[in-house]
Amino acid sequence: VGDPKQSIYRWRGGKAEQFIDLEKNHNPFSNKDFKSIPLETNFRSYENIINFNNEFFKWISQKFENEDYKKLYSEKSHQNTNAKKGGFISIEFLPKPTKEEKQDEDFDKNELQLSTTLETINHVISCGFLHREIVLLVRKNEQGVWLANYLLENKIPIISSESLLLINDNDIQSLIWFLEYINNNENAEAKAEILYAIASQKVAKEAVHDFIFNGLQHKTETEFEHYLKENQFEISFSLLRKKPLYEVVEYLVKMVSVNKNSAYIQFFQDLILEHELKRQAGILEFLDYWKNNNHKFSIPLPESNNAVRIMTIHKAKGLEFPVVIM
Repeated sequence: VGDPKQSIYRWRGGKAEQFIDLEKNHNPFSNKDFKSIPLETNFRSYENIINFNNEFFKWISQKFENEDYKKLYSEKSHQNTNAKKGGFISIEFLPKPTKEEKQDEDFDKNELQLSTTLETINHVISCGFLHREIVLLVRKNEQGVWLANYLLENKIPIISSESLLLINDNDIQSLIWFLEYINNNENAEAKAEILYAIASQKVAKEAVHDFIFNGLQHKTETEFEHYLKENQFEISFSLLRKKPLYEVVEYLVKMVSVNKNSAYIQFFQDLILEHELKRQAGILEFLDYWKNNNHKFSIPLPESNNAVRIMTIHKAKGLEFPVVIM
């Protein structure tokens, strides 16, 4: 059983052509009694959704040059409706950033997507839906991470296994690389990642590569610190080595431009404090602990299951929700 338009696993070797050939009555099996049976009625969706899909696929079929695909979308994609009346679809195009906004260093291209998503969720809730009836679909896990962070900050309960993992948060990754370098100043990868983190807040985009390259030329720690100081980032790694682990992280949170109110940062600091109190451990012990267990550390799920789900398109394949926001 399959649907060629849903063959989204092409990147894993999936071939829509296999289903197209079945439509042409090409028998891939040794069984001579092969027969193709189309499932013509959509029993899952509401009438307006099905009608929208029928019109959309027929319209988009004209965009294909491949005749097989054109025929698939224009003739083989129509579904009959069921007894479920109603259903709602809204497509919203957010305005492109202006030239001035693009040049503004404080302009965040994701901000409009985030705020519009929040407004949409609040509107859906005001219409009588529950949080658990809503799913947000994203293409990549990293999009789920910044979406989850924003919604948590705005008191929206969420559930997302990947998005809630600390290891997937960019700010947490930066802090870990700083700890790696403080633990071992011969770690060139950690040094490069530190330079990248600093460059993202101190250097123009076109100069990031040069900033990192020039920084890596300073072999001794003293030279490296002097280079960072010249670029308005003053830090003493030797002094940090003498401090307790929690104080080091607290200092880095203030120094590295991270969202201090982020749920990820707050939970990471709680994790550091708990680890330090239990084990009286330093940076090396914590890094070992982190490497062995980081796949387990995530922001605690809401106490109730009444929460918005965040999923990648691939994870959500085959599932259904009353409200879907892409």
